[in-house]
Amino acid sequence: MKHDYFIFFSNATGVLFGIFYSVSLISVLSFMQGQESNKKVIDKEKIDDLASKRVQCEMLLLFSVGFWCLMSAVAAIALNNTEYNRQQAITVIGILCCVSSLAYYAAPLSSVIQIIRTSDASSIYLPTVVINFVNAFCWFIYGIFGTHDLILWLPNLIGALLAISEIIIKLFYTYVIIKPIDNNKQLDSLNKTTINYL
Repeated sequence: MKHDYFIFFSNATGVLFGIFYSVSLISVLSFMQGQESNKKVIDKEKIDDLASKRVQCEMLLLFSVGFWCLMSAVAAIALNNTEYNRQQAITVIGILCCVSSLAYYAAPLSSVIQIIRTSDASSIYLPTVVINFVNAFCWFIYGIFGTHDLILWLPNLIGALLAISEIIIKLFYTYVIIKPIDNNKQLDSLNKTTINYL
């Protein structure tokens, strides 16, 4: 709609990789579920957990593909020859993309209450959050200086700020907060080490 090849090719590549990663995750979860089912001692709870995660991934993939197909159809119908309808369609699709990208960037923050309660930030995977920050920051720079498009740079600025807050939370609860020490584990470890040296 905007005839911006940078936006088109980067997003098309992202969509293809996203579908590939989702399908790969679904197949890995199916494989792991099959491996658990073939063990001599079957852990029913683990099998059910893997099945639940696989179904969640499948539903999320189907929802995403269906949602964006529907949005593409709406945009195609709305794009007739009048410039007013074209601008409206671009704005609506842009707003939907903003909401979608903000939900993506804010998703790791959904576990903040649990992180604060347990002082454990292991649910935030630092490499992914750092890549999210780099991605959002690059799109922000391109939106501000390259296209001057509010719909492009604003959600990515917010996404970069959310990623920074996630990085701070991860680092704070990983390196600053001292976790309670289990004295029995330390004593067992010390005894094993002492016995090994004797």
